[in-house]
Amino acid sequence: MPPRTVPAPRLDYLQRSTLAYVVALLALIAALVATGTVPLAPVDQPTASPQHSPATLTPTPARAAAVAPATPPSVVSTIAPAAATPSPIVAPASSPASPVPSARPSPSPTPTPPVVARTQTGAAFAQGNGAGVSLGPDSTLSLSPTVSDDFDSAALDTAQWQVVPWGGGGTATVGQGAVTATIAAIRTRRSFVHRTLEARARFTAGAPFQNLAWSADLNGATAILIGTPASDPAHLYARAKQAGREDQLTPLPATLMDGAFHVYRIAWEAERVEFAVDGVVRATLPVALVAPMFAWASSASATPLLVDWMRVLDYEQVEGTYMCVPLDGGAGARWARLTVGGTNPVGTAVRVRTRTSADGVTWSEEEPVEADGTVSSPTGRYLQWTLTLSGDGAMSPTVTMVEVVATQGGETG
Repeated sequence: MPPRTVPAPRLDYLQRSTLAYVVALLALIAALVATGTVPLAPVDQPTASPQHSPATLTPTPARAAAVAPATPPSVVSTIAPAAATPSPIVAPASSPASPVPSARPSPSPTPTPPVVARTQTGAAFAQGNGAGVSLGPDSTLSLSPTVSDDFDSAALDTAQWQVVPWGGGGTATVGQGAVTATIAAIRTRRSFVHRTLEARARFTAGAPFQNLAWSADLNGATAILIGTPASDPAHLYARAKQAGREDQLTPLPATLMDGAFHVYRIAWEAERVEFAVDGVVRATLPVALVAPMFAWASSASATPLLVDWMRVLDYEQVEGTYMCVPLDGGAGARWARLTVGGTNPVGTAVRVRTRTSADGVTWSEEEPVEADGTVSSPTGRYLQWTLTLSGDGAMSPTVTMVEVVATQGGETG
């Protein structure tokens, strides 16, 4: 008996519907994968947090092709494909904003170069060299006065002074850095017109006729004085005597009779005389005198007048120069600023130039210091400054201090 043929099972309606649904579903999934609109990673695998701004992560077309596989060959898509250009990846709404980069640590501050300051005053000035400029007894630089004496010699300088005794036994002697006048006076060898007398002196209360003065003859009718008159020897007065006129007297502070030295100044001008003590103007008297007079220091009593130094501000040279000794700022010094302290009366001036050297032997050209004190000379371990002082014959600038400041890159020398 021939074998019995079993008919192939026939799919009923439900089975055919289910199969059609599965085929359609697979086609849909294949189409979504091809357009890149579904994640390639398994849905249960967490994605890493973005480390950069999303815009920087937009894939290039080459990268998109690498990560989006083609539709499986056994699945036919029934969904129209998306545009050929892939859509950019957009971060989900819950994605955090681009992380703010942490603040960079501040760079280490650049070390400030050490500052080297060199200040010179009287003691240092004595080491420099001047031509027409000298160091006065008050430790200031000025044009060289015609008369200036600090009485440090063994005897009175008779080229500058003449001794005038007032009676028997009158003397003017030098010792211990001062001149002592007892019943005598010293006066300048030459006379002057409209000049300034300065002296550091010690008066004695109760001793009459002790005077610093301008006069042709102290026994005469005309004189300009700071001293103790016979009418009140316990006090000092600024005083002017003129023939045919009543004396003008202005009392000075009683504290000046304290047994100490003070600096006195009698500035004789064309129409007035200014009297100052320790740099403070104490009196001004109207005086119009044009006849030449001598400068005096006198004590007509047995009580001595002591004068530490004395000078007449008269200048035969109206310009002079002074150069300091070399200053050592250390290796790599950059000289920055120069300051001059002192006085500049009307009609006078101070100009400053500097030069520098690496070895103290070869020097740069001298350069003028600018009006604000800026030093123009190049970097160099050593510096020298030169002052040029100018006046009008009756007045000179004075220099009490010069300070130079440098920034220094090496070790201080």
